[in-house]
Amino acid sequence: MLLPMYTTLAKSEPLLYWNCVRTNQARMARRRAILTDTERELLDTNEKSDRYYQAVSRIRRKINQELTEDIQLLKKNNPELFEELQEVVCD
Repeated sequence: MLLPMYTTLAKSEPLLYWNCVRTNQARMARRRAILTDTERELLDTNEKSDRYYQAVSRIRRKINQELTEDIQLLKKNNPELFEELQEVVCD
């Protein structure tokens, strides 16, 4: 999210610049294709904790239920997007 930030170089010279600021709200709104940031972190660790196995279970559910439904919807209603997805996943 870009937020305008104002500063002054000298009292008579205001400078407007854009500073890339990620707020919590913008960060929470960001979606990943399948994995959340937390799930990525858990999968990337060597420690196999309860949280790790819970994440694996959630990912498996997303693949078997939500992703399957999304793929069927794309295949039926937007074959072009389905082909793009197929190219990425199958390569």
